Amino acid sequence: MDIVTKSAGEGEDIPDAYETEVRVNSLVWITSLRESEKGVTDRILEDLEPHLNKLGIGFTRFEPRSRDELYAFLDMLREKAVSSFRPIIHLDMHGHAQDGLKVVASGENAPWPHMVELFREINVAMNNCLCVISLACFGFHILRDLDFKKPTPFYALVGSDREIAAGDIEERAMRFYKRVFEAQDLATACEEVWQDSPRLWLAEKYLFEILVNYVLKTTKGQFLRARRESALTFARRQGLPASDMKAYRRWVRENLKPNAHLIDKYGRRFFIGRPVNFTLKQVKDAAELFEKKLKRTRRRTGHEPYFMFNRH
Repeated sequence: MDIVTKSAGEGEDIPDAYETEVRVNSLVWITSLRESEKGVTDRILEDLEPHLNKLGIGFTRFEPRSRDELYAFLDMLREKAVSSFRPIIHLDMHGHAQDGLKVVASGENAPWPHMVELFREINVAMNNCLCVISLACFGFHILRDLDFKKPTPFYALVGSDREIAAGDIEERAMRFYKRVFEAQDLATACEEVWQDSPRLWLAEKYLFEILVNYVLKTTKGQFLRARRESALTFARRQGLPASDMKAYRRWVRENLKPNAHLIDKYGRRFFIGRPVNFTLKQVKDAAELFEKKLKRTRRRTGHEPYFMFNRH
């Protein structure tokens, strides 16, 4: 089954809307709760499992007894994902802003950096199709350990930067998954069911943000002038003859401009080689529009502006 994730245009920030798809054939529900809390999960799954069976979506429930058992299970999912296994991973656990996820049976924490690495391995095996639904409190804190120099740990993450009430989960989880699998639309399901929290983070939007800020910081204004001077100074120190400096200046001017290789370079690494649905022109246009906004805005001394979507 293909699940659509819509990335709608955000006013002046990005010119056009686009849609992407991820293939899903299973839901993996990882749960670790106190005995008094398990009733909420049981009631949700009593309705959800039969519904998934009718749709032909596989279902697995797993309750780790220790942190190592959780890690081993995720490693097993990675091995399965090398073939045709394409799960959504649901985290039905307690979360802490600093300590990560809680394995209740052993009292151990699974730190966010560890979880990032395990999800990254699964996502690489899935060619960047992993969707993680984190109904753990503070689930978005996993993004603190995101390293743009490495492959993204998930294609899409549904989570929150604050606590999530158990009552909200019980009331909305079934509606959310019905919307996801029947309408095959993750973004709309988040907007209609969860609204502000949890919400959807998309690796593609994050990549767009990174590239817009790269253009702003390295190819415009004082930043561009500093890079040009650095390149020319380096050439002089290397003994480039004065007669060649004019041609070298022209080469530097042209090659410090963002070109078509920009998206390919970063997309191949962070986006795991998956094609993106935006163009260099859209990146440059967003940078230009953001610059115009800055000129109309009073800036604080020492404040470095950063282009960012209102939400993911």
